[in-house]
Amino acid sequence: MNFEFIESDSNKRIKRIEKLLKSKKKRYEEGVFIAEGKRLVKESLDRGYVEEIYVSNSFYEAEIKEGEASFYFEDISLENVPEENKALNIDKIYVVKDKIYKKISETVNSQGIMSITRMPSCDENELYSLAKDKENAFIVALDGVNDPGNLGTIIRSSLGAGVHMIIMSKDTVDIFNPKVVRATMGAIYDLPFIYVDSLKEVLIKLKDRGVNIYNTLPKADFKYYNVDYTKKSLIVIGNEANGITDEIKSLDVNSVTIPMEGGLESLNAGVAASIMLFEVMRQRNI
Repeated sequence: MNFEFIESDSNKRIKRIEKLLKSKKKRYEEGVFIAEGKRLVKESLDRGYVEEIYVSNSFYEAEIKEGEASFYFEDISLENVPEENKALNIDKIYVVKDKIYKKISETVNSQGIMSITRMPSCDENELYSLAKDKENAFIVALDGVNDPGNLGTIIRSSLGAGVHMIIMSKDTVDIFNPKVVRATMGAIYDLPFIYVDSLKEVLIKLKDRGVNIYNTLPKADFKYYNVDYTKKSLIVIGNEANGITDEIKSLDVNSVTIPMEGGLESLNAGVAASIMLFEVMRQRNI
């Protein structure tokens, strides 16, 4: 393994990282994002998505010079690596002066390791094939979820509850936002997702393919646990402040609510989604 030491914050690689952290446009232009922390870098390596690795000088002194960093490069299987990524070969690590690394780190208690990582991808054709071919297709649609923590929670809950794919409206927060990436704890690699220009049009197409769609609303005809989710099902989760848009409410689909006491009108989007998703899993595992 070769090492290149970076001791200036004007280094072009540091400037690139800063732009990738701050700019959604930059991330999508390059098709990469920043994964930070031991677990995320390891997850990225295992799937062949890593282009470059950066570590703080402290990390280098404590874990690489002592030979412990082999953990990151041993037992990497090509089984889960996309074909187009199998040529990636990490033969160099960039060691960044602690003071500079702290400036580019997005975490309070940084572990001192990050990577520039290729974005996993999916497309609408895969969604429609799923809806057509899988008898119990389980899909989540997010209608303008804005909080990075909520999106991360929903992705992790979706993976845990057996969701097959997530659809996101174009105004949903960027899944490759550094805060979302951390909150997912690697789940973005294991759960297919897409952003769509018109969520309404996509839902109509899915309904035509036999998918039962359920809007989650503060008031609805059905309590969430009185609905059969064992067939093809899609759960719509709305924006934290405004809920599901009028455009999606106008669709001729079912609506469900989570009953609450104590004068509460709504729950945190991540909490509400988790309640819904694990009810679907419960019914399917009975």
